[in-house]
Amino acid sequence: AWHKGSLAMELSRYRVIDAYTLEELRRQYHDADTNGRIDLLKEFNEPHTLPNFPYEIACLAVEDSHLEVRQWIARHGTYLDFRDGTDDTVQGERNLIERLKNDPDPFVRACLRENPVFLRPIVGDFRKFFEEATHLERLGLLRNPALGSDTGRFIEKLFDPDDSELEIDMGQRVELILAYLTNTKAIHLYGEFIYAEFDEIWRLISRWPKEHKLDSVVYPVLPAPDDTKAEIYKNCKESVRRKFILKGCEKKDVKTLELGLDDSDESTREIAEERLRRLSWEEEPPLEKRIQDLQRELHIVAERTRVIDNWVWIVFVLLVLILIFSVF
Repeated sequence: AWHKGSLAMELSRYRVIDAYTLEELRRQYHDADTNGRIDLLKEFNEPHTLPNFPYEIACLAVEDSHLEVRQWIARHGTYLDFRDGTDDTVQGERNLIERLKNDPDPFVRACLRENPVFLRPIVGDFRKFFEEATHLERLGLLRNPALGSDTGRFIEKLFDPDDSELEIDMGQRVELILAYLTNTKAIHLYGEFIYAEFDEIWRLISRWPKEHKLDSVVYPVLPAPDDTKAEIYKNCKESVRRKFILKGCEKKDVKTLELGLDDSDESTREIAEERLRRLSWEEEPPLEKRIQDLQRELHIVAERTRVIDNWVWIVFVLLVLILIFSVF
């Protein structure tokens, strides 16, 4: 007999969108509040539901009167381009990216720049694309996790304090740099290849005026070869900058850490010593921690032993009672 679970695979209710389920979704969307609509969009945005995000529901989100909904679909929408090549007269309407690019709210347009889907069709001159954006849109763009190694040379130019080609003032440049530094996914995307580019960024940051304090975030956050760090360290006159370099050192940065240990400034030497201690603890915990761990394990053993002792006494008493009752 057939029983529940005997099917090899069960289709979800909305795996196939037809007139009936589409109308059901429309009504769910219209009846929901702002958060409910976003929850519905999230459900269809999950990988296991693709490629079944209904175009009609996506249109409702793109044209929603609530800014929060349009902001969400602009930043997180996985399916925004529904063109299929069947009818050229309606293909433009089915590209929801173009609609969001012309959204009346500037923040919605900026949110679109953070969406990885937005960068995929972009080919050619990334710099030209950057220059066409507003400052708010650029701040979203620099946070896009799909930024790849092909934008590396442009990023270097952004970090160059002497650059005049981009035609942005220093205040905006600092904001854009900080926005990029929060984009950990894009930074990690480069992997080991990024070291060559970060090498140049480290050299550029050393030329920035100290009042901008970019070294305090670049040196501890972005990796670079040990030789580069050591070279910049030697030429760094301000002890506060040398401290930032030491705080970002890893085990591989032997030359830089040795320079820190020999620094003329006592507080800088202390930071180098503390950094070395912390790196050694990552390999092997300090004696105090090992003692604490041992005490914790002994306490657990003692508790288990106490429980076992209690059960032994209970069993002993039961056996005595059984013996007594059997005799009488």
